[in-house]
Amino acid sequence: MINEIEITGFQGHKESSLSLGPKVNVIVGKSDSGKSSVIRLLSWVFKNRPKGDSFRNNDLGKKDFVTGSVAFDDDGWIIRKKGGTTNHYEIESGVLKALRTDVPTEVSEISRIQDVNMQSQHPTQQYFMLTESPGQVAKQFNKVVGLTIIDDALISINALTRFTKNKCDSANETIKTHEKKIEDLGWTLQASLSMDYMVKERKIIDHKIDQSDLLCDIVEEYEAMQVKYKKLAGLTQARKDLLVLYDSAGIIDQKQHEVNIICDIVNDIKFIDKKLVSTTTLKKAVSQIPVLFEQEEAQEEMNIKLNNLSALTKQLKRNQEYLDDWEKEIKDLQKEWDAHTGESCPLCGGTI
Repeated sequence: MINEIEITGFQGHKESSLSLGPKVNVIVGKSDSGKSSVIRLLSWVFKNRPKGDSFRNNDLGKKDFVTGSVAFDDDGWIIRKKGGTTNHYEIESGVLKALRTDVPTEVSEISRIQDVNMQSQHPTQQYFMLTESPGQVAKQFNKVVGLTIIDDALISINALTRFTKNKCDSANETIKTHEKKIEDLGWTLQASLSMDYMVKERKIIDHKIDQSDLLCDIVEEYEAMQVKYKKLAGLTQARKDLLVLYDSAGIIDQKQHEVNIICDIVNDIKFIDKKLVSTTTLKKAVSQIPVLFEQEEAQEEMNIKLNNLSALTKQLKRNQEYLDDWEKEIKDLQKEWDAHTGESCPLCGGTI
């Protein structure tokens, strides 16, 4: 409800202020005293009409504002100002521009004024509901008391019903289309079953292929073992020859010991010869020279034999190394052979 109206520079009002009561308020006065201007001011504040500047008071200066201020009983208020480059609304939350014929939503929410609330006796307008038909009057009263909500609800329900029916019809057509597609795609069920069977068969085939690859690997390993076994076929005879070499090595060690003894004797003889040269028994020693020569020749022969024995010993050591390597390889092959013993050959079917 409006409590107070203040007007500045609007038509015949230079500065006016009206306080309204809680019930019916009547503005009385002589003709052309500004009664209708109050209604037009409220229309300008609440509806942004009339447009232009024809309502400016002639006594206003170029920089003066036309102002309309309305206060409500819920402490809300609206101020409308226009002049120069200024054209705006002022409310508690701030300043809002007045653009074209629109009224800011914040202003409409404060005033809550509808067209039915704004009537006047201006000659260009009809008297309120006096020239309307009974049906139009009833509609206006229904709108005031809120009964139009029923008509609006019926219209909305009818529109929603039509929309829902159209949606149902469209859904039924879609269902029929999908049923036709399902009927046309009936063969896919059998195809799906066939596909499942093919997948199972494919898994079986893949398993058989894996087994075949495993058997091929076993055959290749077996053939490689056969080749290695053939290469080592003479290993037994080599082991016997090595035992003979071991025996020979024992004899060589014995001969080497004897040679060492002879060398010690020769060294003693040489030492004695040196002493004999410086003694009076030189003549006797000279008679023993042929014997010494014979012993020296025997020593040279023993040295030759010693060298031969050394070379033979080195050869025996190399043969021992070869034998150790062969024995290790035989053990490895024997392990592989034992690992496959008792298995069936994938080629001939015999037992390995």
